[in-house]
Parts: sequence; C-alpha cells; structure tokens
Amino acid sequence: MAENSVISFLANRSHGGLQEDAISNRIEKGVFALADGFGSGVVGSHAARIAVDSISSFLVRNSGDLDATLPFVIRRYFSLSGNMAFNALIHANRELLAKNKTVSLTDAGGASAIAALLDDDFLAIASVGVCSARLLRGTQPPVLLNRPRSYQQLRSPSEFCGLDVQDRAHLDVPLMALGIHEHFEPEVFELQVQRGDWILLHSDGLSPGLLEVIQRVYQQQSEGTLEEVQSRLAAMFESQMRQQAPSDHLACTILRIGELKP
Repeated sequence: MAENSVISFLANRSHGGLQEDAISNRIEKGVFALADGFGSGVVGSHAARIAVDSISSFLVRNSGDLDATLPFVIRRYFSLSGNMAFNALIHANRELLAKNKTVSLTDAGGASAIAALLDDDFLAIASVGVCSARLLRGTQPPVLLNRPRSYQQLRSPSEFCGLDVQDRAHLDVPLMALGIHEHFEPEVFELQVQRGDWILLHSDGLSPGLLEVIQRVYQQQSEGTLEEVQSRLAAMFESQMRQQAPSDHLACTILRIGELKP
C-alpha cells in the first residue's frame, strides 16, 4: 500500500429511484465529504449535493493555509484542521439556508453531513445529523468515531414492537442538520491515523451486515490490488443491498491509509 486511496459507493433501493445521498472526494487535497439529504421529491438529492460541494470547495480553498481567516468561529480546543472541518459545515449550512430562502417551505431541503480533512497522519472529522465515521485498525472491531445525533418519533408504541436495530433506524430524524437553522454545533473528532487504517464515512443506510462485509474485506485486503479489493467490495455490497429494506439508500466512502511521511 504505497499511498492513500479511496473507494466510494452509492446504493439506492427506493421505489422512486431517487438517490438522496451524495459524495465528494478530493484525495489529492485530503478532502472528503458525504451527505444524506432529506425533503420532498428531488429536494433531498439537491440538498445533499449542495452540502458536499460546499464542504469540499471550502476545504480545498482553505486547508493548509496557516494564514487563512476562517469566516465564522474558532474553537481553540480544536486543531487548525478541526476548525477547518467545523467551519466547512457552518459554510455548507449557510449555503443551504440561502437556497431554502428562495423556495417555498415544501421545496426546502436539509442534509446530515460529514466532512473529513486529512493532513499527512492527522485526520479531523466534523459531522452533523446521522452520518457516521468509523475506524478499522488491525484486528479490532470497527470503532465509531462520532456520535450521530437523532431522535425516534413513534405515533404508536406498536410501531416499535418486533423491529430490529436496522429497521428502527428508518424512524430516526436528525436532531441537527444542515439547512434547518443558522445556529448549530457540529461534532468534531480528531485522530492520528496509522498505515493500514481504513476510515469509513457513511450515511445511516449502513446495516450491520454491510459493516461485516467491509470488515471481512479489510482483513483480507493484502490478497489483491486496489482494483481487486474494490471489485470484491462492490460485489459484496450489491449482494447485501438486495437484502436491505426497499426504501434504503446508502453513501459510503472508505479511505485507505498508505505510507506516511517520516
């Protein structure tokens, strides 16, 4: 594994065929963004695309610039990279809010989102809503790096009965998301990565079965080239997605950490 590489998947089983997730990767800049949109019709799809494009452009424009003036807020307990990722979500939120002001309430959309900024061996992640980040390292089980924040609203307790964890996830509503309100607080996590780590960014459509697939391929990654690993993952993803609920859609990015600078 000579250098960092990235593998991304978008999957959709909804009857309408709308993909409400979006991904943007700029591996040469160490910039990664993923969003899960919501809203009527195509609104969720557009919201997700605005979110990842805004995050990506902000980070590409400002990352690595020690003299950059961040436009919104500084949290002194975060690193420069952590503040960059934090502000990228604030920027994306304002972009979505501005778009929503030009349309009717029924055409306004929002998005859960996650932004990652990799600077050599230092990774900063900022998230809002129900998108997640996980670390795969060695023989350890996948470690959840952030805490997706949502609540579950039930019209009747009977709706909850007999539902497993995966099915209950469809009742989740983000506590905070882009495009809803000007004031919100992204969650930030900072991590020193190691050669061989996999960083997994994903929307809430990732089932335990799909996570097991990724972990299995991770443990076997030495048995093939990047293209072979990607092909193996794609085939196993497709097989698992056929077993998912008809409404499922998923965005997933796998960042594979290669050689680090001495």
